[in-house]
Amino acid sequence: MKAIHLTAYGNPTQHLQMVEVAEPSAPAMGEVLVRMEYAPVDYSDLLLANGVYFLNPQLPSVIGGEGAGIVEALGPGVSNVKVGDRVTIPFRTFTWAEKVLAPADGLFVPDPFWSLAATAQRPPESVGTDSADARASEFSVVGTAPDGGPNPSQTRCDSSQQKSDG
Repeated sequence: MKAIHLTAYGNPTQHLQMVEVAEPSAPAMGEVLVRMEYAPVDYSDLLLANGVYFLNPQLPSVIGGEGAGIVEALGPGVSNVKVGDRVTIPFRTFTWAEKVLAPADGLFVPDPFWSLAATAQRPPESVGTDSADARASEFSVVGTAPDGGPNPSQTRCDSSQQKSDG
């Protein structure tokens, strides 16, 4: 599956790479497997990539602090969500991958009338652009202004056009 790895701290334009990684294993106790639909670029992601945020994962690492997706599988003991629910991803679960394992107790099932962007970005007032029309093979990158307000910029990367080294 495709994911975006941070390979070194510093300039994100030089150290973020789309890579092929193994799909996550089956969810463990209290976890769910989520197929990501939307994972915006947030100001905190840029701080993390530059090495000036309080989270410093061991590199290379997937990053991305917000997102929304569809629950694909439940681990033992999970009862607060069901397969098929659209959920927001809890803090400390990195989202720039096609699928992620997330702790079930941190998931939130939003109102079904929320846009995909509103679901992914918290609080809903900071919503930028909705990319609900993106094809399954696309990664959408939507920006918000540093103050959390809307920024109408949006970039799509059609991952079906990406070449793999492997």
